[in-house]
Order: sequence, then C-alpha cells, then structure tokens
Amino acid sequence: MKAFPPEGTLLDLTNRISNEKAQARVVAIRGSRLREVAVELVAASETFWGVTFRLKKATTDLRMLEQDIKSVGADPRVLEEFRDAVDYIRKTAWVVYEWQERHLHQKDASTVLSLLTMERLRRATQLNEAIAADLQAHEIPPDPQRLGALLDAIENLGKLLRNIVENSRSS
Repeated sequence: MKAFPPEGTLLDLTNRISNEKAQARVVAIRGSRLREVAVELVAASETFWGVTFRLKKATTDLRMLEQDIKSVGADPRVLEEFRDAVDYIRKTAWVVYEWQERHLHQKDASTVLSLLTMERLRRATQLNEAIAADLQAHEIPPDPQRLGALLDAIENLGKLLRNIVENSRSS
C-alpha cells in the first residue's frame, strides 16, 4: 500500500489463491516502522482466508475443547469417537505434509498417498467394528433407509474385496 487508509475505510479484498472477493473495514493501523493494517470483513466468511486460517481457528478451538474435557469430562464413547476422528485427521495432515514436501523436493510422492489409503482402510475397519457393537447392543434405531444404504455399500465393498483376496490367493 502506498498510503494507509484511515480507520473505518471500506476496502475491497481479493484472496489471491481462491480469487474470492470480500469487503472489509479498516479497524486499526499498527506499527511505526513496519506498518500493518488490521481489517475485519463486513460480512463474516469462514472461507475467505482459506485453509490456513481455518486450521489456526480449529487449533484454537481444539485447545479450548481440551481444557473443557480436562475440567468437565465427557461421555467415554463420545471421547473415543472424537479421539479416533482427531487421530485420523492428524494422520491425514501428516500425509498431506509429506506429500507436499516430497513434491517440493521432486521426490516420489506416490508412496505417501498409499499411506493415506491404508489409514482409510484401518479407519473403515474401526467404524465397521463400532457399528457392529452398536447393533449388538441395540443402540441403533431401526431406520430401513439408512441401514439399507449401509447394507448396499457393504455388500458392494464385500464383492470387490472378495475378488481382490481370491485373485491374490490364486497368484
């Protein structure tokens, strides 16, 4: 910026990565040598600042949630499901990070993507075991539409898995 706008000035911002546009208001000018302009979006947007902003926000939210869990506690089943989800996200973040690093340094990234697939298989196994336990404990209400869709998906997956396993045994 050649000239710093006074507080209250409306600006049109463009996210250079997504090309998303938003209107913002100048709320403060900071710094004496290295000037910074603090802005707030006129209309709130969870997407304008992109994934980096959402990751920072999620990190802050998770830290606050951690304090609440430590002080108040939560249902153990919900905690286990939350822990599994966080673990899955952590592993996914690691795989994406490794893929970006290998891509940046012109190294083979294909091995990293197979790790993500293996993690999905591990998570799918966990989910299926949890659903089976819920069904045995009669904790899932009879919902023919949802249960039917799940059954169709499992039967389709079963056919594909059976073919792969049988082909690998015969090889």
